[in-house]
Amino acid sequence: MLQNRGRLLGCAAGGLVALLVLAGIFWIGLHVGEARARLLGGPLPIEHGFVRSPWGRDFLKSHGAMGEIQSLAPGAFVIKGRGGVERRIYVQNETIIARGSQRIVFTDLQAGEQIIAIGSVRENGDLDARVIRVWIRGK
Repeated sequence: MLQNRGRLLGCAAGGLVALLVLAGIFWIGLHVGEARARLLGGPLPIEHGFVRSPWGRDFLKSHGAMGEIQSLAPGAFVIKGRGGVERRIYVQNETIIARGSQRIVFTDLQAGEQIIAIGSVRENGDLDARVIRVWIRGK
């Protein structure tokens, strides 16, 4: 009877230790992810893709755009991306726009800012943005 109780306590203690180790790993992962997200608020080297596969291709190339805002018009703006290619980005009321970790509105955007936009590509190559991230210079 005491042997069974000892085994039961040993298993419970082992399970508790395993749970604490997993919780610690999860906690560390959260903090590393938060630190990486803060770092992404800084300048983005435009010569590299946003997300790259192991084979060197951009995962988001066909569904996103990145570059410097050239001009703004009501509900849309033009960016100049890699190779000097210009692309029109359309903004809807539902579009989420952020500068660093701060939500902003379309009228806060300015020419010269670096952005990444993710959304649906139109047949003519223009982009209907769902999410736009403005990169903060100097951070």
